[in-house]
Amino acid sequence: MRSRMCNKCRVFSPVDEWDYGCPSCGYDNGHGNGYFSEFPGVEVIPDIPRFKSPDGAIIEGRKQWRDHLKRTDCVEMGHSDMKVAKETWNKRQEKHYDRIKNAANIVSDWSDPNPKSLDAPIRRNDLAVEMANRLHGRPAPDRKTMIKLTLDEMRRINGRR
Repeated sequence: MRSRMCNKCRVFSPVDEWDYGCPSCGYDNGHGNGYFSEFPGVEVIPDIPRFKSPDGAIIEGRKQWRDHLKRTDCVEMGHSDMKVAKETWNKRQEKHYDRIKNAANIVSDWSDPNPKSLDAPIRRNDLAVEMANRLHGRPAPDRKTMIKLTLDEMRRINGRR
């Protein structure tokens, strides 16, 4: 809650109560009750409440927040800055989508240099066949176990030749 201190009676009062002068003594800075251009006194604005910054640091006041922003080379963004950033992002996103849409026009149809290769039977190497036979009907092992089994099978095949 914001408070002000009257220059005359030195009493702090909430800002909401300062309509035409000090609520305690009625001091109106010499302007009269009907007119009041400036508040007669010092306004005390409370510090910001304790919060956690986006990087995890606990901030307990405005000065600490300013120091934290300087230390981390950051800039505090307001609502207008966020609007500009969002507009910039939307423009970049639109350009990206346009590039994707136009990519179909740039890329030509694929033609296989050797059309017989698609009809040819797939020839698997001995290791792949042996591993498929060894693992048939069993759950898939984790990566480390699979590598170990493959190396063992490779040693066994090479020893057989």
